[in-house]
Amino acid sequence: MYQELLRRIENAGLVDFGDIFQRSIDLFKKTWSQGLIFTLITIAITIPLILLIYIPFLGTLIENPRAFEEGDVSPTMIIMMAIFFLVAMVIISVLSFAMTAAFFRMVKNIDHHGDKGTDSFFMFLNFYPI
Repeated sequence: MYQELLRRIENAGLVDFGDIFQRSIDLFKKTWSQGLIFTLITIAITIPLILLIYIPFLGTLIENPRAFEEGDVSPTMIIMMAIFFLVAMVIISVLSFAMTAAFFRMVKNIDHHGDKGTDSFFMFLNFYPI
C-alpha cells in the first residue's frame, strides 16, 4: 500500500499554484454575497440572544439598584442569570454551527456544480417535536 502511494506521488503531475489561486479567487467572487448574508443573519440572531442574558441582571437592578455594590444579590437571581447564560450560549452555538455548515455546503455546491441552487441557511435546523 505504501509503495502504491509513493508510485502515485511520483507519477502525479506538477501542481500549478497559479491555477489554484485563480480558482480560489473565482470561487470567492461567486460566494461573497452568501458570506455577507450569512454574517448579517448571524449578527441579527446573536445580538438579541446576548441581550436576553441581561434580563435577570436588569431585573435585579430594578429591584435593588445597589444590590451589586453591597453584595446583596439573592442566590435565586445568580442561579437565574447562570441558567439564562447557559441556555442563550447553547442556542447561539447551535444556530451558528448549523448556519456555518449550511454556508459551507452552499460553497461546495457552487464549487462542484457551479450553481447557487436553492439552499437555505437554515437547512440543518429541523424543529421536530420530540
